[in-house]
Amino acid sequence: RRCLEWYLGRNDMNLSLYDYKTGGCYDSITPTGINRNQGAESTLACLLSFLNMYSLDDITEIDLGLKIIESE
Repeated sequence: RRCLEWYLGRNDMNLSLYDYKTGGCYDSITPTGINRNQGAESTLACLLSFLNMYSLDDITEIDLGLKIIESE
């Protein structure tokens, strides 16, 4: 849970690295803000955090209102 929260803004800069519009994840936090690159590694790491929380807690909603929609 703590790892996912870090991506969602519970970090030293209080900045969300997860991009709700694209589903991507910014690459890093720098002393001046977010590095706006969205590489595959960053996005996969963030999405794996979402998946791990979903499978471990059997949850359907994650903090900040993000909803996981299951396919039929």
